Amino acid sequence: LTTLLPIKVMAKAKIRNSIISPGCVIEGEIYDSVLSPGVHVKSGARIEKSVVMNNAIIGEGSEVSHAILDKNTRIGEQCRIGFGELIPNKETPHLLSCGITVIGKNAVLPDHFTAGKNCLIYPDIRESDYQKDEISSGDTVKPLWGNQKVPGGAINNNKGERK
Repeated sequence: LTTLLPIKVMAKAKIRNSIISPGCVIEGEIYDSVLSPGVHVKSGARIEKSVVMNNAIIGEGSEVSHAILDKNTRIGEQCRIGFGELIPNKETPHLLSCGITVIGKNAVLPDHFTAGKNCLIYPDIRESDYQKDEISSGDTVKPLWGNQKVPGGAINNNKGERK
């Protein structure tokens, strides 16, 4: 196991009712959330009622609410995640209907990006995979490139075929 540094909380940071793991750097605000080891919340960022997994980075001025961010997620500057209407996810309403937005591991969200409630962003999504700078509540973002492994072991080759 790698040795992690202690938690680093900067002077203007605010933390309330949250669990912060070793190796986190907190420059922004954290409320009612759980942060795994190595998370960096930059200045002006705000996280509330969310779970953020290992080594995620939340950019300056970004707001994250009611979200699960998997490991190595990168949220750009001035993003808004988890705000909007309470509309069930169009592809998986049986899983995402209570307002939680899920961002898969290694996903990168560009600066000024907005994702509503009950959104699903697949793992390994890159900035080039987004067709616009906003996804509405209940939407899903999948990779634009072929042969992406998706949950359940199926292959999404962007032709609608399952292998």
